[in-house]
Amino acid sequence: MAVSSTFLLDFVAPERVLIAGEATMVTVPGIHGDIGILSGHAPLVSQLRPGVVRVRQDDQTNGAEEKFFITGGVVEMGEQHCIILAEVGQPVSEINLADAKSAFDEAKLAFEHAPDAVKKNEVMSALNIAQARLTAAEAVSASQYAQRESHSS
Repeated sequence: MAVSSTFLLDFVAPERVLIAGEATMVTVPGIHGDIGILSGHAPLVSQLRPGVVRVRQDDQTNGAEEKFFITGGVVEMGEQHCIILAEVGQPVSEINLADAKSAFDEAKLAFEHAPDAVKKNEVMSALNIAQARLTAAEAVSASQYAQRESHSS
C-alpha cells in the first residue's frame, strides 16, 4: 500500500490554533537542529527551541511555505499525524521588525547588566527568544524587499 504524500497536522499555541489540516512537509526547530517531516516519517517526539516552523500544505504551490515563529514547544509525529504544541506561536508576517529589534536590544542590555551568573542564566532564555524572533522578522523584511524590487524592475 502506497503512503499518502500528505499527513494530518495540528499546530497549536495556547492563544490559537495555527493550522489544523493536511500538510506535505513541516520543518521544525528541534533542540539539536532543524527537523524535516514528510509523510511516512518515523515516530518522533522532540523538544523545540525558539525559531521558525515552516509548513507546506500543497505540492501545487511551487514550494511556497507558511512560516510561524515559536518560542519553543514540543513536536510529536505518529502514524500520518503530526502535532506541534508551541509555547507561543504566530505567523512570521505578524512580527513587527522595529518591535523585534527593540525587544532584542532590551534583552541584550539586561543580559549585559546582569549582576551575576544566576541572573545571566535567567535572562539568557529571553535573549535567545528575542534573537530568534528578530532573525525571523529580518528574513521576512528582506523577502518583502526582494519582492518589491523584482516587481519594480
